[in-house]
Amino acid sequence: MILDNGILKLELCNKGGEMSSLTYKGLDVLYKGDGPYWSGKNPTLFPMISSPNSKKYILDGKEYPCRNHGLIRYATLDTICDDGNKVVMELKSNEETLKEYPFKFTYHITYTLDGNKVLINYDITNDDDKVMPFTFGLHPAFIVRDFEKMSLVFEEDEEGTVIKDASNNYKMKLGEYKNFLKDVAELKTIILKDLKSKYVLMKTEEYNVKVDMSSFGYLGLWNADQRADYICIEPWLSNNNIKEAINPFADEFELIKLNPNETYKIGYYIELC
Repeated sequence: MILDNGILKLELCNKGGEMSSLTYKGLDVLYKGDGPYWSGKNPTLFPMISSPNSKKYILDGKEYPCRNHGLIRYATLDTICDDGNKVVMELKSNEETLKEYPFKFTYHITYTLDGNKVLINYDITNDDDKVMPFTFGLHPAFIVRDFEKMSLVFEEDEEGTVIKDASNNYKMKLGEYKNFLKDVAELKTIILKDLKSKYVLMKTEEYNVKVDMSSFGYLGLWNADQRADYICIEPWLSNNNIKEAINPFADEFELIKLNPNETYKIGYYIELC
């Protein structure tokens, strides 16, 4: 599936409902999962961000297996609209998803192009007869060919809280941030909260990428290895602090609790300039 407006060319795949390629001025912008350090590209994180280290959890007295970041990234979605202007893909809960997440749901992801923006919107409907707990996050990876010439510019010149662990958080001065490789080597994932900025701009010599985070309370920054040629800029609804959890859907965690027959809507954009 391809959307092309003469400014951006976006290629999509049914596996995970993901973007497989984004081209701007003839340049590839998205990491394609073909490097030696990570096989992912831009997964959706639902119904959990990260996963318990045990790769299992207990809910209402029953044990369930789980995989990192939940269900969507491993599923093959159905295309329900591809009209040249937008693409909509769908995953409905099924026998396989219920083995890992015991709730009936319908998940939609919609892609459209608007000038130099990719608009990505999500609709999650609770098809069950009980309240459905979940969290949600994004994980797009952008190519960086020279980290020495890359910086992240936040909309506001501010201090964000860096989450190091449960008892050892600290403030980081933001505005134009250039210490990604150093900090990610120490922290593994740089997790920021308390941000006033509605977007962050990744500046490179070849292009700039603005990532909207206005609907999200956290921002993760990650790559798998200092030699890797990408950075993941990840708006999240919650922290990834479920690694030691017996139940990642317990009340102590930041969760959306969706009533039966209700739909949760959220979205963001990626802008090239």
